Amino acid sequence: MIMTKLSKILIFLAVFAVLWPLNLIAQESAPVVVVPTYRPSATISVSDKGEASVKNAVVFFVSGKALYARTYWGESYVKWTIRINDKTDLIKKFGGKIEVGDTKVGHILDVEGPLVAGTDTLNITATVIRDLTLEMEKAGFSGKVVRANNGSNTFVVAVDSGKEVTVKVNSSTVIKKGAIYIPLSKIVYGDTILSVDGTYHEPTKTITANNVEVYQTKKIFEPKNFEGILKSISDTELPITAVVSIGGVDYDFYLGEKASILNAKRLNAKLQRFVVGDRVRLYGKIRETNLNEVDAEIMRNLDL
Repeated sequence: MIMTKLSKILIFLAVFAVLWPLNLIAQESAPVVVVPTYRPSATISVSDKGEASVKNAVVFFVSGKALYARTYWGESYVKWTIRINDKTDLIKKFGGKIEVGDTKVGHILDVEGPLVAGTDTLNITATVIRDLTLEMEKAGFSGKVVRANNGSNTFVVAVDSGKEVTVKVNSSTVIKKGAIYIPLSKIVYGDTILSVDGTYHEPTKTITANNVEVYQTKKIFEPKNFEGILKSISDTELPITAVVSIGGVDYDFYLGEKASILNAKRLNAKLQRFVVGDRVRLYGKIRETNLNEVDAEIMRNLDL
């Protein structure tokens, strides 16, 4: 009798020794369920055909194409299994498309779809999942600049739909005016924004811009007269580069071999007679790639 009891004890210990490590492995590999701290009150409605609408479901676990969520009312809650298939429409709060993996633990969802029949728990095959936590959208706008605030790295555009959008720029934002890259400080009231694209936040009407394209009138590139003070000249024979100060801004004028060099009376003149400080008048057109560079055909010294 004693041997029988001893045999049973030994068998139990042997089984325990085998199963206990397996139990530890199972515990280590079991998914960790995170209970979100933000729990908005939920709303649920179900039609007589079993079509459900669930508002403010809180995701507490994600597994492939299944989301496990809870709907809360105070401390009380109901668990949901939300099934996703190829026909499920997955969208952000304001309608942008998302992928299954974009929804994370703690996200708040609005879900629509039929309840799954024959289950002991609340299962829904989702036709639409709107992730209310994902508010940022990829977007693009165009319009007129109505305010510029370089201090806050922003400007405001009145877009075609009539609303105003704040455009926020950062160190990686690319701003072009025509063919020229410009800093934010060159954007002023009245400028036409052909396009701005980036990440848009609907509640604040703010887009963090990746690219901004500003309209550049072609009139500025038409040939015209320039007048200023000669600061330097590269040579005494053509072709030359002359630096001329106009209204406190230095311009580089490029004159080719066929350019005309004239005096005040419009007669041919020698470049050797041009000196720094002379008043000069030039005729040419600004380069589209640099507003401070001019291809000139004529340079006239008004002091000769």
